Amino acid sequence: MPHCLYLKHLDIVPGDRANPCKGLMKPITIVYSSKKGYPLVHPCTKCGHLSRNKVAMDCTQED
Repeated sequence: MPHCLYLKHLDIVPGDRANPCKGLMKPITIVYSSKKGYPLVHPCTKCGHLSRNKVAMDCTQED
């Protein structure tokens, strides 16, 4: 089963799903944060917004 690290640019505030962009967020690197572990850095391929997103461990999600 393939694993994809791309996201869809949905939120303005985490969880609100109010962003009209809806572009793909491409994973470009992983960084270390003493508080959040190893978040992935994703820039939006449509609008350029940059975000850091925590990695869920031992998690399987449907496409």
